[in-house]
Amino acid sequence: MNQETISDWLRESTALGSAPEAVISQLSEAFTEKRIPAGLSIIREGDPGITLYILASGSATVTTSQTGEQTYLGNISKGQLFGEISPLSSGRRMASVCAAEESVLLELDSKVLKKVLHENPLLEKSLIDSLDRYLTS
Repeated sequence: MNQETISDWLRESTALGSAPEAVISQLSEAFTEKRIPAGLSIIREGDPGITLYILASGSATVTTSQTGEQTYLGNISKGQLFGEISPLSSGRRMASVCAAEESVLLELDSKVLKKVLHENPLLEKSLIDSLDRYLTS
């Protein structure tokens, strides 16, 4: 995947869009590509979360079963960042994500993200604030 495209997606994301250009570049170099067949689970609700993703191609659906039955929450489309809450909180996944069609994911390990955030405390605060807004809306 083209590093400039990854950088553009990061700049457009709510969670990381305010990052300095050097950080965007550092993060875009750290993503690894992963191909996922249609129907495969990418994230399972309740599992520990250690990575975040960008959907490079394809599409995915987001569901939750917190009410005891599976509830559709939405779609993830090309260029969207997802799965970022668990790696930051060292918590469990809040929803399930399944590839709706053959997809390509860009995966970032939480160790890389945490290192970048440790080195950039203002970015960490901005990211946590954006996640707080997401979780309370």
